[in-house]
Parts: sequence; C-alpha cells; structure tokens
Amino acid sequence: MAIHTSDIAIIGSGIAGATAALALAPSARVIMVDKLAQPPARPGECLPAPAGRILRTLGLWEAFLRQSHRVSLGVQSYWGTAHAHIQDSLRNPDGHGWHLNRPEFETLLRQTAEARGVNMLNPATVTAARRNVASWQLTLNSGDVINTGWVIDATGRNACFARQQGARRTSDDSLIAAWGIISQDIARGMQRSMATIAAAENGWWYSAPLPNNQRLLAYHTDQALLNTAQWRHSQPFKNAALQQSALAGLGIDASLATLDYRGITAAHSTKLNQVCGNCWAAIGDAAISFDPLSSQGMYNAMASAMQFAELFKAGAVTREYPKQVQAIWQHYIKHKTFFYGQERRFVTQRFWQARQLMSAFSTA
Repeated sequence: MAIHTSDIAIIGSGIAGATAALALAPSARVIMVDKLAQPPARPGECLPAPAGRILRTLGLWEAFLRQSHRVSLGVQSYWGTAHAHIQDSLRNPDGHGWHLNRPEFETLLRQTAEARGVNMLNPATVTAARRNVASWQLTLNSGDVINTGWVIDATGRNACFARQQGARRTSDDSLIAAWGIISQDIARGMQRSMATIAAAENGWWYSAPLPNNQRLLAYHTDQALLNTAQWRHSQPFKNAALQQSALAGLGIDASLATLDYRGITAAHSTKLNQVCGNCWAAIGDAAISFDPLSSQGMYNAMASAMQFAELFKAGAVTREYPKQVQAIWQHYIKHKTFFYGQERRFVTQRFWQARQLMSAFSTA
C-alpha cells in the first residue's frame, strides 16, 4: 500500500483525461488513474481540423504528425438525397482533419503526460472516495490511497465518480452503433479515400478510411429498432451493409470477408445535470456525449479538458464551467435537430419520426 499526494487526480486516461493532464502538469501535481494498462480499440476515429490548435498548444504537433494517422479528404454524404454531396476541407481555415489510429493517438497522450511528470497509476480503479475538510481521499483496488485537492471525472459516458456524488445522467435519444473494421486497399479510387455518411430506412451508415489499409464501418439506429441479441454476431451486420446502395462504391462487398466485428456500443446524446461540485468536475463524455453524426466527440473531449484547465488556473471552475458546458450543449442540440431534419425521404419510419419531432427539451 502506498499513499500518493496530488493537487488533481484524474480518473480515466482517455483523450479527455490525458489532455487535461497535459494542460495541468506544468502548474500542478497530477495523478492519472485508469483501469486499463493500454488504450482499448474504440469506434471513434475522426479528429476535426480545429484539434490541431490544441495539439500545438500542448506541444504535441510534431509528434502527432509522425504518427500513422490518415489525412481526411472530406465526406461524401447521402443525406436527404440519393446522390452524393461532397464536403471537402478546402475552405476550412484550419485545413483538413484526420482519420486516427486511435490507440496510437491515446498512447501518445498518455506517454507524453507521464514524461512531463504526471503520475500514472494503471491498471487501477477507484473503489472508494471520501471528502475530508480540505481534500479528497481516493482508495484504489490495490489498497493505495490518493490524497488530492481536486478530482476530475474523465470516465466517459459512465461518469462513475460524478454519479457517486449524486449527479444524474439524462439521455436525449437511444442511439446505438453496430460497428467493425474491414481490410481494404484504400488507395483504389477517390470514393474509398473519403468518409461516407448514408441515411437509411431506420438509421444511418458511416464508413471512413483508417491507417494501415483498414476501413471503419458502422450502422446507427435506435436500440428498440435492433434485435441486439442477433446483432451480437456479424452476419446481420454484413447482410444490412450489402443492401445499402450508397456503400456499393466503396467496394465493401469484397472486403466483408475480412470483417473484424466489434459488436454494439452506445452512441446516444447524454448530459449530466451537474458537471461539477465540491472540488470535482466531469469533462469530455463524462459531462456531455454527442451523437457521432456531429463528428465532434473527440474534439469536445480535448476542448473541455483545455477549458477546465484554464478555469482551474483562474480559480473559476465552480462559477464558469457549468455555464460553458451548458452553452456547448445548447449549441449541439440545435445543430443536431437541424441536421436530422434535413433527411425527409424516410419520414414515415420510426427512427426518423422520432428525430423530426425532436425538441430542444434537453437544453433546459
């Protein structure tokens, strides 16, 4: 058993947690706890161009460019029409985004944080948390104890620590994603080099190139509209993909034999009713999680971590952080409602009926 002392303890070392650690390390003693020794495989892989500003601020830009990420050439969208609409990055002042090798990216964040003095404890989980007069005492499954001034919850949608403090999570929808990885020669044709979004009868498909001649393929729908027991296996996923004409140009029919099916994961929009409390705060997906249609999940994780760090240094977390998170959520809900409203071909289907009736109730 060991006793650790820090100014800030971060629970979770994913993109949000590691970004916060990097931003705070120059001016605070930081401990980062994670239940996994290595970053897991995750479906999210699109990092928008504005994230480059954060990478430069953190001094990670050159190291990031040396990694195996693919440049994002843009998106071909079959949304509201059977014909492709091309959205490229030529007019984006920040330039292009990237299709990530996500475990490689998260490893860079973790290793850099550790090299800059962050005390990394993994694999480890927090089994108990107790607030003393002036600090938190966290007990780990190893028996180690952390005495810390602040706790950051970066545990993703589970928001484990925040919920233990009484915060409640509200959901704006019931979106789930079935996903997998296929092997493919991405260089064969422009279509294969771009991400593709295609609306379907009761959901939508997303596909994007990945490093090492791989491609992400994901189907999004509401939980009630999918037989999750059947879709734990790959064949229903393959059958559904082959029926989508918008995916035919990607040549996935010949690549599905290589499918590494990863199953079903949560993809719904959620928000904590309380994002900070007595010397604790939730960041990234722990505070608010976005529909993958926004392509902003990873950027929000990094941006919210940077916001928290700036407010922490200014002593303004309790006063300003909830207002900033609420403003981001309101902006997100407005745009989510707008974009789903652009698809009118399937308005009689349950998935789209629910989204045509979307209101901004979650902005309250």
